[in-house]
Amino acid sequence: LVSPGVARLWAATPSTGRRVAWARLGVFLFEQLPKGLLSGVAVSRWRVHAEGAELLAPLLSHRRVQLTPSLMLTVLRGEHRQTILEDGTALANAVAAGAGGGETCHHHVCGGVLVGLAATAGGHAAVGSFWVPGVLTPKQLRLLVDDDLAQ
Repeated sequence: LVSPGVARLWAATPSTGRRVAWARLGVFLFEQLPKGLLSGVAVSRWRVHAEGAELLAPLLSHRRVQLTPSLMLTVLRGEHRQTILEDGTALANAVAAGAGGGETCHHHVCGGVLVGLAATAGGHAAVGSFWVPGVLTPKQLRLLVDDDLAQ
């Protein structure tokens, strides 16, 4: 996924006849889960990359967990940016609604998810668009963001 201009540059041959060496092209959209995380548990070992979260948010319709600002802060402030999912809580209900299950069964499918702020009553994002990659284990939601973004 690149712009037409970048695609032309990629296909062009310089006057020297040698191809241009590219170190990196574009934005990372997906990457594998950290080694060993959910091996044998998750159906897919892929997750949204932090760089591609904002780009993919309007395109993805599954594996999207929307949290209220207070729930998002709870997870961000948790140790290692993770929190335990306890049945019947608002957090567990939000996760079940966005990642399998429904608001009454409190179950979810383990693996990568896209986590964002829920819309307000008027349908607008609570504090603008904010999406980050996360992962669901059998008992926890963990946001896969670095320290700078978490602050």
